[in-house]
Formats: sequence, C-alpha cells, structure tokens
Amino acid sequence: RAAAAATLSPDVEAQLQTIKRLRNSRSPRSGPDPRLFGALLRLEEILPRSQATRRAQERGRRAYLAMINGRSLTLSKGWPAMRKSIELTMREDKTYQYAIDALDRRLARDAAQPAAAVRSPAVSKRGTLPFDQMRPGDIMIWDDRSGPPLVRVAISLFASKCTHSAIYLGETSSRAHGMVRWTLEAHSPALGVRQSVMGRKWLRPGLHVALGHVQGISPARAAQITSAALEAYGGDGRTPYHVWPPWDKTYYQEGVYCSQLVWSIYNKSGVDLDSNDWHYLAWFTVHNWFNPYAAPTAYFAVFPDEIKASPHVTWYYDQVNP
Repeated sequence: RAAAAATLSPDVEAQLQTIKRLRNSRSPRSGPDPRLFGALLRLEEILPRSQATRRAQERGRRAYLAMINGRSLTLSKGWPAMRKSIELTMREDKTYQYAIDALDRRLARDAAQPAAAVRSPAVSKRGTLPFDQMRPGDIMIWDDRSGPPLVRVAISLFASKCTHSAIYLGETSSRAHGMVRWTLEAHSPALGVRQSVMGRKWLRPGLHVALGHVQGISPARAAQITSAALEAYGGDGRTPYHVWPPWDKTYYQEGVYCSQLVWSIYNKSGVDLDSNDWHYLAWFTVHNWFNPYAAPTAYFAVFPDEIKASPHVTWYYDQVNP
C-alpha cells in the first residue's frame, strides 16, 4: 500500500512534462516562457495532501509574504518557529510525504545524466583529488550537509544535490610553505569573497566533490579569466557576501553569493553557466512551498545545482572523496 502510494499520479506526471516542454521552448538568452512559472506553481498545488496540511501551508504563505513585503524584524523572529510547526504537520501527513518522496526520486532519476551535459568522471583511488587534472579556472562544487541546525535547514531550501561552489585559482610553490593550492570563493557574510588556501575542507573523506573544465575555454584563457576575477572581486573580503535580492543574479551592487560569483566570472566571458535545469526548478518550487515566488526565484537566481547541470562543463571528477 505504501509503495503504491509512493508513485506519482497521472496529473503530476503530465504537469512535469508540461514544465519540461515550457522550459525547453525558450533559450536562456531569450528568457523564460511566460507560462513556465504558472506551470511550476501548479505542480506544487496539485500534490495530494490533507486539508490540515493545506490550511497550515496557506497560513505559512501569508506569514512569509507579510514578513518579506514588510521587511519586519518582529515577523522574521517568529517565522522559524512557525515554519517548524507547519512542517511538523506536513511530516505527519503520510499522503503528502509519499508524494514528495516519489517526486524527489523521479526528478533525481531523470536528472542523473542530463542529455546535453558532457561527462567523463575520473574515479580517484588515491585518497585525494586528481590534482594532475586541475587547472586554473576549473569549477569546484561540493555537497556538505554538516553544520548547526539552522544552517542545515537553510541549505535544505536551495540545495538538492550541491551546497557550495568555487573557482580554482591554481597553485604556488615556495621553500617556506611548499605546494599551496588556491581557490576563489564567496564564503559567508562574515568573510565575503576571498582567495583561500584549498586546505583540508575540499579533501575531507566522505565529502561529495565535483571538478570540471568549462568547455570551449582554453587553459590559457581560463587562467586569464581567473586573474581578471581576482582583480575585480579581490581576495581579501572587500567584496561582501550578499544574497538579497536572491532572484537576480545580475545584481552585484551589494555583493555576491557563492554560485553567483562563479556564474558572473564566466558570464563576462560569454559563457552562461546557469542551466535553469527544469528538474531543479520543479524541486525548488515544491520544497519552498511557503514562497509563492519560488519559481521565478529559482529561475533568475543561480544556485550550485544549476551550475552542476550546465551543459558547458565537463566534470572530470564527480564522486564522494575516498
């Protein structure tokens, strides 16, 4: 009975096909089909759930909109507790949970190997990353779900499979420090954009890491791009980490977030790494049930999952670190 319930209804399957068609009917350069956002919202609406879940979610949407539109500090302080209470009701709704689980599996299975993406992952058995293949300008992505509860909750709202992205800057060697590898990352509100020693965090056993070359960019050109990025954004925190408004990846005036930094570096060179993968758009809209603007947020922002699905990147390492 549970297994039968954990399958998608014909209506949901049909809606997924509509979303796929609408997403693929326009290129990123020409903008989205205006019907796409309505189709994504409709997907969230038609998932089966109890009346108690539906009422609780509607209450949450009203509170979220009041908080966002009013930029209310009082409402924002009360929002985490309200959302936790509503999501407890959602978890107790077995019909809804079966539908969410089935949808997640369906999207993950279908997105496992995007047809347009070129992939040639190398499996490392040496207990380290394939440093011999890494070159300046490479895209670096990880999936790290560790951290305090509030951090994990925040990550769960935007990260389907990927939680962070960075640019590889290359390596230096000195008598005092030996070989040192560097990254450029938008770290956090406290640190901003920094040139960082790659260090142990990327090498942690059990951490899923993906490394990729951007297609059509020669190693020499990629090195030029990274040098220009370091000059433009700085490596000392002078460029703040900033996520508001998160739906506009072209807004740099107050800073950048991690995947926006990676996207902007290559976008200036004519490569748009924001795939706006329809699987991710559907996932994001459903899991951000409280936000009626979730669909355009996912489309006009750029998240690590969307870079991971980019057809412009060849992933030569894509695995859990040994």
